[in-house]
Amino acid sequence: MARRSHIVVLASVCTTTFSAVFDGSGSGRDALSMDDVCDTEGGCAVSHLQISSRDAGVAVQRQQRATSATEVVDVQDDPWVFNVSTVWANWNNIMGDDSPYKLTDNPWIVELLARITSPIAVGGCPIWMTHMMPMVSFWSQELRRRVKAQPDDVSAENQEKLRYFAKVAGYFICTSSLDPRKGADYHEQVSSYWRKIASAPATSLEVPKLDASLLKHNDDLTSPAGCPIWSVGVICDLGFLTESLTGNKAKPGEICWDKLTVPESYLGTVDATLENQSHPEYSECFENLLQKEQMEEICPMHGKYPVNMWGVQSWGKRPSKDSAVYKDVMQCQRKIGIPRHDFPTAKSMDAVELGLL
Repeated sequence: MARRSHIVVLASVCTTTFSAVFDGSGSGRDALSMDDVCDTEGGCAVSHLQISSRDAGVAVQRQQRATSATEVVDVQDDPWVFNVSTVWANWNNIMGDDSPYKLTDNPWIVELLARITSPIAVGGCPIWMTHMMPMVSFWSQELRRRVKAQPDDVSAENQEKLRYFAKVAGYFICTSSLDPRKGADYHEQVSSYWRKIASAPATSLEVPKLDASLLKHNDDLTSPAGCPIWSVGVICDLGFLTESLTGNKAKPGEICWDKLTVPESYLGTVDATLENQSHPEYSECFENLLQKEQMEEICPMHGKYPVNMWGVQSWGKRPSKDSAVYKDVMQCQRKIGIPRHDFPTAKSMDAVELGLL
């Protein structure tokens, strides 16, 4: 069974927190105990924090009376920034499609919970991104390769296929157990699968099945809820970035990352927050290592969320309209169809649900 590092627990905090506030009627009367957000191996993500629905309502009312400096800036005429209604729609099914509870059913308490969990998620972005860089780099570039092979007026059929490929790519980026590095639980199966993806022509939008031996491990192959919002929402941005990092070390049909060994945090012997975030071992596959400034620009959403959304003043740095990255990312998003009210979505995914097993 694959081991869960502390960053996986961090990524699941938001879902557990939202789940805790809904009782059988969905009214949110039960007190929220963040002590429920605990890892059996590593302790609680946030401890000793309890807040009742009544107190939450008072807190939100106070927040609503805040000064204009904290008001959400909903930019309707900037195609780079997702509008507020799209953001809420993307997150609405974080509890799953089958759940009767949606975020829009309890907007006042969800607003408060989002303000509690967003700083945790924002702070976790650099750790998650650097830890999962092999998946981030490979899958964002494989999608990028396919997007670039499509014309600007991509057909509706191929756009749907691009969206599915992006969904699969986002799933792999989020699922820590599907790591190709040596020492990972499914190293051989994942490496073999990646080679199939890498060797396919850029015009191929087909997604092969995973090794059937993984079916019995499907419960271990689930991405944390909320993560796909990032992995799919900024996947064009990640492709542009990691292509520049790879540089001359890019070799068609090769994956490179299977030459490395998983970090100690994968094994649970070291907390991911204590690892060297620069990961010098990545120079095996990158000509240029990720710089702090680049990380700050793209984390957590490359400026795609409105300023002050859920109390977060900065969702990353938005590039200028005349920059190469802006033009490239916008073209990529247009071809795929990002964002839409139904894409990306926050719900967790597993290999069977995606049709990979």
